[in-house]
Amino acid sequence: MGITIYSIASSVVQALLSKGGFHMGMVIFSIIFDLAVSIVVGILAGIVLIYLGKRVKYDTQAVIFTLGTLFFFTGPLYNTWHHYHFSPLLAAMVTGFVFVNYSSHSRRIFRNLEFFAYPFYLVYFVLAGAKLQIRYFFKLGIVAIAYLVGRFIGKNAGVFLGGIFGKAPRNVRKYAGLGLFSQAGIAIGLALFAANRFPMYSNTIIAIALGTTIITETLGPILTKIAVTRSGEAGEKSKTGGV
Repeated sequence: MGITIYSIASSVVQALLSKGGFHMGMVIFSIIFDLAVSIVVGILAGIVLIYLGKRVKYDTQAVIFTLGTLFFFTGPLYNTWHHYHFSPLLAAMVTGFVFVNYSSHSRRIFRNLEFFAYPFYLVYFVLAGAKLQIRYFFKLGIVAIAYLVGRFIGKNAGVFLGGIFGKAPRNVRKYAGLGLFSQAGIAIGLALFAANRFPMYSNTIIAIALGTTIITETLGPILTKIAVTRSGEAGEKSKTGGV
């Protein structure tokens, strides 16, 4: 959902900033086209992974086949970024969705991938942090505060309204939003894509996204503990038998 909203918002902003003016029809077509292509590519990559997953005999093959498939399918989406605005992130997520839900070998493949995931996480966050120029963050204090307040209100309002429509217990509606305050991973990835798409605002985007991530990742665990404790879920056993 976050990637879809980002695609819509970025397309609208792109149209507003373009010299040709804002054309609603073209914006809608661009959004649908970009999302559709990304989803189709993800489905195709997932189908290929299902086929290759049946033929994996060794653990090293699982990593090679998976990374090779992702790079082969999502690489062109990234390389066409300046002409179109496809989403490699959405394609990768769709790939995982298709593979996990339609392959009996997915658990084995992902178990092997987990051993290699942490170095990628490390490089990902190091490269993201290298783009942060701290002087921009201090200049954007008011904007950063507005972003954090808006995020907090949006999360809680969304959970509360969703809980009403979903008939969730009162405690869930009241406290679950606190547990969603943290941001990392996908939020930083979208910020990097936005910075590439709008280079004139790249320093501002990166400063807000990464600077506020430090705050949300500091307060997030505290708020999550409050949410779990006050909702009465602390120490409760899940339906699967875990804690």
